[in-house]
Amino acid sequence: MIGSFFIIEQPMHERFKPQAGLCLDCRFVKVAGNKKGSTFYLCRRSDDEPQYARYPALPVLDCAGFMQRYEKMG
Repeated sequence: MIGSFFIIEQPMHERFKPQAGLCLDCRFVKVAGNKKGSTFYLCRRSDDEPQYARYPALPVLDCAGFMQRYEKMG
């Protein structure tokens, strides 16, 4: 636990997909939650690139900075 936030373990559940859109599969996302049950999607690209929102409006359906988190098998 980090302060009043906790990090949600990987892999993330598919139930979050409609809420987060591309962020869920992006290598630059940091997902955290709080004790009240809220989930937050931090775009780590925003640290160095101001054109990306720190906490983008969800669901993100299109993003120039999106990079797949995992390589697809097969």
